Amino acid sequence: MATNPVQSENKDADSWLAQATAEYQKLSASLSALGSQLAALGVTIQGQESAQMSLPPGPPLPLALPPPASESVSNAIKVNLLGSFRMSIGGHDLGPHVPGQVQTVLKFMMSQGGHPTSKDALLDLLWPESNPTITSSRLRVLMHTLRRSVACKHLGFGDLLVTSGNNFLVNPKASVWVDVDEFERRWHKGWRLARSGNKAEAMYEYEQAEMLYVGDYLEDDPYADWTLLKREALRDAYSTMLTMLSSMSIETGDYTGAIIWAQKLLAQDNCREDAYRLLMTSHHLLGQHSRSAYWYGLCVRALERELGLEPSQQTQELYKEIIGAGIKPSPFWRAI
Repeated sequence: MATNPVQSENKDADSWLAQATAEYQKLSASLSALGSQLAALGVTIQGQESAQMSLPPGPPLPLALPPPASESVSNAIKVNLLGSFRMSIGGHDLGPHVPGQVQTVLKFMMSQGGHPTSKDALLDLLWPESNPTITSSRLRVLMHTLRRSVACKHLGFGDLLVTSGNNFLVNPKASVWVDVDEFERRWHKGWRLARSGNKAEAMYEYEQAEMLYVGDYLEDDPYADWTLLKREALRDAYSTMLTMLSSMSIETGDYTGAIIWAQKLLAQDNCREDAYRLLMTSHHLLGQHSRSAYWYGLCVRALERELGLEPSQQTQELYKEIIGAGIKPSPFWRAI
């Protein structure tokens, strides 16, 4: 007896439908169990009620999970001007794609402490000996490139640099942290605390500032005229701070700490006699008299080589006191 093609097709369709229904019922049961587990965690399954239907109207609906914590974006703009220039926006560092002149503008603007900068000042910075008519158009192109290279819309405001009349300034809506500003704030606060006699609090502020000084101001631009005065002022502040940290450490009996600060001071300037005296005193108070004599020898050598001078009377007298404590002179410096 011949098989009816229509009946065969209906039979195949019924078989496929029964199989699909069974598979979906298994999926529905699994989703229900998962929904119960997630409900305990405060998570719900969208369209869970529709999963109770006998036949699926479409693919299962996705879970309504909260976004991962890693997707949250910080609104802070972080700028490092001490050492090599670094800048991050919303947690993302500026890449090498940012043109050199754009970086120059960013460095200069971020160093202004939020104060506006005139258009003429930027033109003189970038093209000091060029025709202002030509350089004005160049500046417009450069600012367009800056807006494209340094996008801030995802932080809730528009451009990083905005105009006010004939001036440029950092967008007041931007939350900007600059290491130099923080360094100076800590340094000045520590100085005021030290003058008022709060040496413990002053040392804390100095230590926090010292950690920020990872290198000289914009050390990648050592010959840029506009960086010179600021660089030297910050170097002086850093050296003074190290001297005070070492001196106060001796006063509090932390002789090892005094040695650490004095050695950092010598790393800045190996002809600082006061740093050698601090080292000689600290080692002497630790009972390491031979180390005191050795540092005196290094002082003699550095001053002779770099300046053609001998140690001051104050340094020589300190050395004699150490020798008077029963330590023989080191032959190292006499052989220089």
